[in-house]
Amino acid sequence: MEMIEPSPFVAQCGTNYVPTDDEITQIEKLIQKPTLQLELLETRMEAMRSMLKQLELEHEVLLCAIQRYRALLSPMRRIPIDILQEVFTYCVPSEHNASMCAEEAPILLTQVCSSWRQIALRTPRLWATIHIAITPKAQGSNFDPDDAKYPLMANHLSALRLAAVHKWLRRTGAAPLFISLDDLEASPAHRYDSKLLNRFIDSAIAYSAQWKEISIAASFRTTDRITHLSASEVPLLESLKIKCGALRTIMTPDNKDHVWMNSGLLRAPHLTEVAFTHLNEDITQFPINWSQITRLCLDGNPLQENGWITISKVTRLMKACHSLTSCRFEMSSRDRGIAVPGIISLPFLDTLSLHVATNMSGWLEQLNLPVLRKIEYYRCHRGTPSLLSLLSRTTSNVQFLVIDVRAFTPNDLLKCLLCCPFLRSMRIQPYVGAIENPTARIDDSLLRRMITGDATNVCLLPRLEEFECRTAVTFSDNSLLDCILSNQGGGAMGKTVLKHVSVFFDRPRKIDILPEITPHIIAGLKLKLEYAPQSIRNPSSLNRRIANASVDKWIPWLD
Repeated sequence: MEMIEPSPFVAQCGTNYVPTDDEITQIEKLIQKPTLQLELLETRMEAMRSMLKQLELEHEVLLCAIQRYRALLSPMRRIPIDILQEVFTYCVPSEHNASMCAEEAPILLTQVCSSWRQIALRTPRLWATIHIAITPKAQGSNFDPDDAKYPLMANHLSALRLAAVHKWLRRTGAAPLFISLDDLEASPAHRYDSKLLNRFIDSAIAYSAQWKEISIAASFRTTDRITHLSASEVPLLESLKIKCGALRTIMTPDNKDHVWMNSGLLRAPHLTEVAFTHLNEDITQFPINWSQITRLCLDGNPLQENGWITISKVTRLMKACHSLTSCRFEMSSRDRGIAVPGIISLPFLDTLSLHVATNMSGWLEQLNLPVLRKIEYYRCHRGTPSLLSLLSRTTSNVQFLVIDVRAFTPNDLLKCLLCCPFLRSMRIQPYVGAIENPTARIDDSLLRRMITGDATNVCLLPRLEEFECRTAVTFSDNSLLDCILSNQGGGAMGKTVLKHVSVFFDRPRKIDILPEITPHIIAGLKLKLEYAPQSIRNPSSLNRRIANASVDKWIPWLD
């Protein structure tokens, strides 16, 4: 291909040189032939582009035709329906009952294709779990609950949801059902028509013969509707969880005594798990076959004396429930600590959770728990370290410990940790209520002793894999960094490497330790650090906010 021939103007190209009239004539003559060549090339290029466009069109038509047939060869089409149904069941949430939303299974599976939709609708196990949230938040957030039209709109949406619940339950066939219903978050001013609310309960009651687990968080009036069921109407029931609002329990106009005490539901032949919150009856009088109960959770009603969970009641229940594997008790602040004497032996108890607002001195010494591995212990006062007595008798077993260290003296806390050499998980979380004269803190020295040890003291928790601290943090960023870096290289010294670290500092960040820890995070360490913002200057007010918001009623390993 010919290029522009050499010319005396080469040096002036790319400069600000202004040619004369004679030079302009020479330059125009110089580029005349190359300009014709350029036009010829552009014509050829346009022809090729047209040809390429035609080829692409033919390619697209042919590819679409081939793909229609290739789709028939997809391995997914050859998966037997029973295997596909099994895969579908693993898509259903395992940590909670399936919610009625399009973003998760089983509804999500019905939106992939018509074939999957038909398979999903014909698989009863997919629809065997359902969570029915009857709250303003669940009904949608596009309208204001204080709007005058809100009740009408809310009830309309509830009616639509009720129809969806009926369709959902009809798809379950004869599968055992796991049902949870929550109406407790709605304020009295924003509650729905009580008749409509009762229809939600009635829709679940219609399938009571299939209940395997039933959980209801609602007003007393709502939960009262299921107490009329007899044992024969719930032949499969294994788990019963009832949570009422404390204020609503005593303010309900038609409140009656002994509603649950006379319920045939509690005589279900296979009932093994029971959880009651804020009832106003003495649960020790319930007609439950306590000998077969393996999981028990009780949170009394602080406003009704009959509903208090006292040491005496807990003692009687623990003696009756000799098959317990896990239990949780939130004891009344009005309990005077009177307990039934005698040793309480629970040979199968793996998990014990105690929230106490009373003096437990002498009571924990009665417990004989040979296989206890998980302990959650909260108290709002300091005193005789009863937990120490329990830990000292379960030294080789305890692997999970959840406490609020502020209720301990520093010396008592140290003694307790010395009793847990095989501890794998240590979670320090704030107690919901006020702590009487809190003293113990996790400072630099104690942090080092727990995680790495130092020149004069061996590591208190050499098997620790998970460390979470949400309160009483006084150690520095540097100390945490040193402990993590030392621990991550501690395998050669016989210490377990930390896998999860979560800390909340009630102060602003002093230094950024993430850059130095990043290599260990890449290697698998899970790290979560939270700091109070600069604007918060009163740590006590922050702690109160956290205490009211962060402690869940159900600890993970109880569910």
